[in-house]
Amino acid sequence: MAGLSADALESFQDDLPVGLVLCDPDGLVLSANARVADWLGKSVSEVEGHLHLPDLFTVGSKIYLETHVSPLLRMQQAVREVAMEVAGPQPRPVLLNADYFPTAHGPRIRLLMVDIRERRRYERELRRERERAEASEAHLRVLAEAAQRLPRSLEVEATAAAVADLAVEHFADACFVHLRGQSGLELVASALAPHAPPPLDRLDVGKLVDLEQAVEGQAPIVDPELTPSRAAAAGVADGALSPHPWGFACVPLPAGDLEGCVSFVWSGIDAAPPGTLLQDYAGVASLALCNAQAHERARAAVRSREELMGILAHEFGNPLSTLRIQVEAWRRRVEGSPDAAHVQRMMESVQRQLDRMSRIVADMLDLSRIRAGRLSLALARTDVGRLVQDVAQRQQPQFTIRGTTLHVEAEDGVDAVCDAMRLEQALVNLLSNAAKYGQGRPATVRLRADERILRIEVADRGLGVPPAERERVFGRFERLEGTSEPGAGLGLYIVRHLVGAHGGRIWVEDTPGGGATFVVELPRQGPDARVDAARLT
Repeated sequence: MAGLSADALESFQDDLPVGLVLCDPDGLVLSANARVADWLGKSVSEVEGHLHLPDLFTVGSKIYLETHVSPLLRMQQAVREVAMEVAGPQPRPVLLNADYFPTAHGPRIRLLMVDIRERRRYERELRRERERAEASEAHLRVLAEAAQRLPRSLEVEATAAAVADLAVEHFADACFVHLRGQSGLELVASALAPHAPPPLDRLDVGKLVDLEQAVEGQAPIVDPELTPSRAAAAGVADGALSPHPWGFACVPLPAGDLEGCVSFVWSGIDAAPPGTLLQDYAGVASLALCNAQAHERARAAVRSREELMGILAHEFGNPLSTLRIQVEAWRRRVEGSPDAAHVQRMMESVQRQLDRMSRIVADMLDLSRIRAGRLSLALARTDVGRLVQDVAQRQQPQFTIRGTTLHVEAEDGVDAVCDAMRLEQALVNLLSNAAKYGQGRPATVRLRADERILRIEVADRGLGVPPAERERVFGRFERLEGTSEPGAGLGLYIVRHLVGAHGGRIWVEDTPGGGATFVVELPRQGPDARVDAARLT
């Protein structure tokens, strides 16, 4: 207060919600703020220099002042929170605080008086504010927990059950979730709080409110007085509910792809959850349910696509085999004819396309087997070195037509327990990728092994795979960037599953100097000796 002028200080004191008085040792009032003057029904000038300390109080308080307060002040002891009554047109109960202190002008007595009624009003307001803050905090905690828990399941019914369970954990005695089905709004989940009467579970919400109206109107329907008789009309046995008030609310899910509503029942007027909580909770529930519904639709679409691919693969398999046999027959028939070279080139082109289509068909069949859990292995000890050399030789034309070569670093006699056909399939897919994405530069297939682990590396010198994409490229229907060549995006997905079925693992890393290297590690003794931690170095 040192920087305030006398006028500013006086104005500040007058605005305070308390009475301030300064007296000399004889009790003469030297200074008083406007609040004290108002209580006394006088002006400040009529108080200052005219009234003494006893004049401020009613008769009963004067006696207490003389017998209890003044002796303490004369002994220079402070007085705290003493109930007194200020005189005036309307006597005012106050809590008196007073002390005796020295100043440059001599000793003084200062008084601070708080209106008891105003203090109680402030305390009530403070308590209400605190209760509102606590309710708001609890509101936010519920919504935060809902936002965390409800999306955990990606199935609509499981999510609806979580919506009902969480509601009864925090603010409802019962909760019912209705969603649009083939026959209209159907009950898909409900929950009761542990203390709720079991018959409440039989409540038919549709007999309490028009659910269709609630959903179409997008406005909550609240009944703060759900009587036992009304509950009985809605399916709860008469007398099953206690006579104290019950409340009910039906809150529609916010408009979106998923139509429905969430209904809440609670006991006691004071237990009614805030309307904003119910609507916010329904909003969070709607997001989780819509997410689960979208995921179910996506899974259904994927299943339909995979089923269709499996059917098509079976349907195309036999005709393709027949075409390949006929192409080979035509190649033999034209041998020695004048147009043999030209026809052979044409047949080789047709053969390459048939081979590509056959691989796509095989990939689609394998996808169906993988998704159905029917991928099986025919394990036998295999010379993997010889297998790598043979596959590389057969795949060499893919690199030749792109003006490049495939280098092979593999020796005979490196064996492992594996399914030779499936390992060959995985290697063909990896080499095909190296040819497609190698940008016409040489590629390398390399075989290394120690006593436990067999390692195959297929390295190209193309664009490479960015670190952020190295997990995605192994997904279903995912394709690497940088090529216009057709493909279903299944090759690496199938390779990962084939390698995993052998107890191994696959990953992609940078090729020194640029490009991508796909690394496969397999246990040499078969799938039971899995490659989980140690890598071949």
